[in-house]
Amino acid sequence: TLEKEVAKETKEVEVLEHTLAQQRKHQNLAEYRLQLDPEQPCPLCGSLHHPYATEEPYFDTKEELLKEKKKSLQTKSDYLTSLRAKNKFQTKEIVDLNTTLKTLTEEKDRHLESLSKLANQLEWNYKDDLETLTANRLLLNRQIQQMEKAKQAFQAATILKDMETALKQWDLALTTYKSIHKERTALYNGPDINGRVNVLSSSITRSLTTISSLEEQLKELVKKLEAHLDSKAKKEEALHSIVLKEQMESIKALRSGILSEDRASKIRKRENELKELNTRLSEKENSLKKLVSELTPKDSPELSLEALTTLFNEAKANWDALSVQIGKITQSLEDDEKAKLRQRKVQEQINLLKKDLSLWKTMNDLIGDATGNKFSNFVQDLTLEQLIGHANRRLAEFSDRYLLDIPTANEAEKSDTLKIYDNYMGNVRRSVRTLSGGETFLVSLAMAFALSDIAAKNVRIESLFIDEGFGTLDPETLDQAITILEKMQNEGDKSVGVISHVSALKERITTQIKLEKGSLGYSTLKVVQ
Repeated sequence: TLEKEVAKETKEVEVLEHTLAQQRKHQNLAEYRLQLDPEQPCPLCGSLHHPYATEEPYFDTKEELLKEKKKSLQTKSDYLTSLRAKNKFQTKEIVDLNTTLKTLTEEKDRHLESLSKLANQLEWNYKDDLETLTANRLLLNRQIQQMEKAKQAFQAATILKDMETALKQWDLALTTYKSIHKERTALYNGPDINGRVNVLSSSITRSLTTISSLEEQLKELVKKLEAHLDSKAKKEEALHSIVLKEQMESIKALRSGILSEDRASKIRKRENELKELNTRLSEKENSLKKLVSELTPKDSPELSLEALTTLFNEAKANWDALSVQIGKITQSLEDDEKAKLRQRKVQEQINLLKKDLSLWKTMNDLIGDATGNKFSNFVQDLTLEQLIGHANRRLAEFSDRYLLDIPTANEAEKSDTLKIYDNYMGNVRRSVRTLSGGETFLVSLAMAFALSDIAAKNVRIESLFIDEGFGTLDPETLDQAITILEKMQNEGDKSVGVISHVSALKERITTQIKLEKGSLGYSTLKVVQ
């Protein structure tokens, strides 16, 4: 089955991957094998026999077979996954169909039960053939139509009887209306009695409302009149008491003795002024009394008026000096406040300048240098980071083993080279100088491609030439390098040219330009397809 085939191919792929990993481990130890001495024991196992050091082991690399196996396994696995998903979907559909079938069966049983009850009521056999049931249905329809006609006949008789009763009631109502209309005409023969009644009712209502309002106003006026009469009586009593008090003959004589309003206003105003003056005089008198009581204990009978005058002048001079000093201090305080305000503004400007200073100081620390070396190093660091990023992306296309890294500051001070992470050796970090010739060539090729990628941002690079570098490669690495170059030329938009004396390249490069040495110092170029 397909599952067994997938399991089988999975095991085969695992075996091939394990074998390939073992082969890579053997190849990675090539540098250490070269260091073995035939007469010295192996540092690792202690053996004096070193077969791989004298004779290069042959490894049957099956990378293409492994790729085909992986591709076939992926295809079958995807197909198996799709089959499982389809099987799961179809299983769900079967469950849904069974549920639907069960529901329809239950509905069928309910319909058969209802059909049996109806057939029993009609005395039919629902198991008869279709023709018999159709004939029975037609007969039943005719019977129903006859019953409908009979029902309509009975309804028509009932309607006629109701119409006869209604006609009698109409005649009676018409007779009653005529007699009532005659009586109403005798009482009132106007055009519209209802309208006239409404007009008169509205007029009566308005009149009653007006009468009620006038009665309320009359009551209020009576109350006000009584209040005024009481007030008048009280005022007359007050006037009589005043007349008696002033010993005048009558109220008229009292009225003639009353001052004019202007004269009375002036008198009241003068009275208020005199009261205010009296109040101020009282306050001054109290103040003087308090001052005399305070100064009396301090008065010395031994001091003459001239001595007191001299003391007063000295005290006044001291007071004037103190006033001047207070004025100077006040002015100094005002000047200090203004200086503080100016200082705050200057401090704010200083803070703003400090922010700019921080930015420029950071820039100066990074790139500030009279010779321009810092800036050059800064730009080179940025370019190096970008170059390493592109190189790692290219290196990942060649091999998943290595990852380039920039040396740290301490390592850079020691003029150390670039570093690599070896994923096959536990991500150990070491110098690129420890790489073999083939590995160094791959890293150099990745760096060259990275430089090409960076330069291609501004200039379109259509050709790439590689001069030598293939002589130090072992057959496997050489084959891998040529495969990478062929893939780049086929998939990219660059023409790749290789300058080399390695004869193994002739078999893989289809288009060649050969340089043949001639006589007299001349050489000829020949294109070989």
